[in-house]
Amino acid sequence: MHLERVYEVDGKGVMKLAGHEVTELVERFGSPLVVLLEEVIRFNCRAYRKALQDNYPEGRVYYAGKAFLCAGLCKLLEQEGMWLDVVSAGEMHTARVAGFPASRMLLHGNAKTVRELEMAVEMGVGRIVIDNEAEIERLEQVARAAGRCVPVMIRVTPGVKPSTHEYVQTGQLDSKFGFNLAGGAARRAAERVLGSGQLDLKGLHCHIGSQVFSTQPFQVAARAVLEFYARLQ
Repeated sequence: MHLERVYEVDGKGVMKLAGHEVTELVERFGSPLVVLLEEVIRFNCRAYRKALQDNYPEGRVYYAGKAFLCAGLCKLLEQEGMWLDVVSAGEMHTARVAGFPASRMLLHGNAKTVRELEMAVEMGVGRIVIDNEAEIERLEQVARAAGRCVPVMIRVTPGVKPSTHEYVQTGQLDSKFGFNLAGGAARRAAERVLGSGQLDLKGLHCHIGSQVFSTQPFQVAARAVLEFYARLQ
């Protein structure tokens, strides 16, 4: 969506968002103030979903709750058919209070607590992304205590180092996130999960970093992950 439709600066030099002067918004709601433009959010949700469905009809678009999350936004995302990526008990609670289906949530993070894993299993969260070896053991224990077989994904690091700031690179071989492909950690993790009676491997997850402005690193990462997936079959 072009910002001109919802953003402008009038002749007095006052910013307007969707026709509302920001000074009036501050007078009404106070400051600091976070303003969400519903029209823009809905437009973007639909654009991403259409792009994916036109090429991969069974694909799902996840909103990253870490960007911003509140009950009202959860309701909007649910209405737009989105799925939700959550990283904490607080985000799971917010989504649950808003009525967002747990089956359409994915629990992420490299430092999940036992309580967060228990909460995810109790709620029936659709996917839990396993980030490290210790988490496999913890989640198996939680699932066993709950008498559940939990759907999971494994986060793999493909050894891709995109051109971005080193602080937001997450796909290189020595990343602290996930299981590396080159060193065999990903295969060992997959074999352990596949042999578990408490965990149901549903897929692989990969994230190479933020502020990546070229598609080439994503192509390389996707190829590496898909080749690994094929070897697991």
